[in-house]
Amino acid sequence: MWELSDVSLTHPNGVTPVLRSANVTVANGEQVVVLGASGAGKSTLLRCLAGDLAPTAGVMAHHGVDVYQRDQTRKAYQRQVALIRQTGDLVPRLTARSNLLVALASQWHLTDLARVLLRQPTRFEPDVAALASQHGVSHLLGVPVERLSGGERQRVALLQALLRKPQLILADEPTTGLDPTTAAAALDALMGVDGVTLVVATHDLRVAGTFARMIALKNGVVVHDGAPLTQTDLRALYAANLLE
Repeated sequence: MWELSDVSLTHPNGVTPVLRSANVTVANGEQVVVLGASGAGKSTLLRCLAGDLAPTAGVMAHHGVDVYQRDQTRKAYQRQVALIRQTGDLVPRLTARSNLLVALASQWHLTDLARVLLRQPTRFEPDVAALASQHGVSHLLGVPVERLSGGERQRVALLQALLRKPQLILADEPTTGLDPTTAAAALDALMGVDGVTLVVATHDLRVAGTFARMIALKNGVVVHDGAPLTQTDLRALYAANLLE
């Protein structure tokens, strides 16, 4: 279980809090969508959950342990979490296969590094091949990322996350720039991962409508947490932000 208790967060050198007294609990295996207009605090909430941004006030706990209490605790926690960023963490000139191997760099020995640099098979090859086959991207492994479409990059980014065998996947605007069909496929792939907790931040109301639980943010404040909002309520949420 992940629990934010009265969490407020102001970015370094910032003045205005990006999150304000947020109280959010996410259970194991749950799938949650986080909504809000640009600047509402969605990405900040995900980065706090990821172990990237420490709260200015309050506590972010995993199974009752304050993630930010010690640097060692934080680093151990981060190994259990995968954050798929909106801009992506893929290296354009590397192939999809090499990008997947880079995701496992924390497990490399010197011989693994040498094999990666020499483009030789590594001991991780069976895991990479099996996961790629399962998600239908085996044909992309030898292709440089810069030649992949947006949807294909999203699929490789998902595999990157899954190879780390995380307990929690955090996806920040995973369908940005994708056409409706490709966006739906990317979302299906995320939501189809068994046994992993998923939190998706988005402003896409079509994406939001597929989740049973919605968390809505407005100016850093959690204004809704529960059953899906109606389309009328969602439009009002965004309109209110635009008018302020």
